[in-house]
Amino acid sequence: MNLSEKEVAGQNIFEFVEFRVGANHFGIRISQVREIIEPLPVTVIPHAPNFVKGIIQLRGDVLPLIDLKSIVGQAELENEMDNKYIVVEFGQMTAALEVSDVMQIDRINELDIESANDLYVADELPVSGVIKRSNEMILLVDFEEMIQGRFYE
Repeated sequence: MNLSEKEVAGQNIFEFVEFRVGANHFGIRISQVREIIEPLPVTVIPHAPNFVKGIIQLRGDVLPLIDLKSIVGQAELENEMDNKYIVVEFGQMTAALEVSDVMQIDRINELDIESANDLYVADELPVSGVIKRSNEMILLVDFEEMIQGRFYE
């Protein structure tokens, strides 16, 4: 079903990019995603925070590469040849998130998003909601809060 932007706004539809990090599925608001790209050469920055894998150059822009696998504790689970980068924009900041795979772009009624419970929300990975599917759950994470909290601690 192809909804126009006017219909989407009127129905409180949440549009997101679903991706995988290790065995876990995550979602990020589509408005925060600039593009999805194949991995690029990474320049390692000595003494960078452990969640920064390095920097990449994308069409003349230098972007930090955030290693989501290390943040969620699944750093060594998969073949890095299959990884993708999700280029995200938060206010004045642009960064690339390294993920295991990008699954799809999807839409869901905001009423179908379950609020996060304080028992599984942590500062390291601020879960803002959960989308339940028949065979999996998608964690909606406030990546802006997560990244800015780590860069500006």
